[in-house]
Amino acid sequence: MSPLALEAEKKDPLTERLAGLFYWSQPFMLRPKQTREKRIIMGEYMKRFVMLGTICALAACGPTEEQIRSDERAKVLEERVAELEAERDSEEAPEPVKKEATEPQTNDSTLTSAALTATYYAYIGEPDLYNNDGKRLTEPWQVLRQDRANFHRFGVSQSGDQSDPFFTLASNRAIMERMVANGRIEASAGRRIVQGDVGVRVEIYGNGTSGQRIDVTVR
Repeated sequence: MSPLALEAEKKDPLTERLAGLFYWSQPFMLRPKQTREKRIIMGEYMKRFVMLGTICALAACGPTEEQIRSDERAKVLEERVAELEAERDSEEAPEPVKKEATEPQTNDSTLTSAALTATYYAYIGEPDLYNNDGKRLTEPWQVLRQDRANFHRFGVSQSGDQSDPFFTLASNRAIMERMVANGRIEASAGRRIVQGDVGVRVEIYGNGTSGQRIDVTVR
């Protein structure tokens, strides 16, 4: 008997049974020609073939139920970690800073009820077209504000400039943009003010010491 047959017969009785199965499954005329050694060898081959088929079948069936449950648990854990991180980020995120209004809000009734409190004339010259940093001004309200700052604060005046009782305060000059927006000024007048070398007439409207709007005309 060959070493393979002896080893198969010694180690695994299943090989002997498979060899018998292989023997009896053969046609009747072929059975006497097969020795016991050949039957054992064929049984070993059949065992290995069955084992290989079983392994392939298991691989083809995909992951086991335990593996599926493990993957599901891992997925749930990852989702929970992501939720916790999102909650932590939302807790650590600073709340947006609420800016307080620096200027009082006005409505149409307040504007229409505002009374004329002062009128002044001014000449828009070269010094009024630049701010204190030397930057060219591009909006009419910026030029008008700089003109009043030059006159009341820096002592820079030109022929045709007049004083006024309202824009002597820096806080009143700070609301020049709102007052121009609430008042009346033609687009062509605004362009001429930005260009300079023009006289203006400014009417200040308000309630008491509170300024509401200004009406500007060029001359």
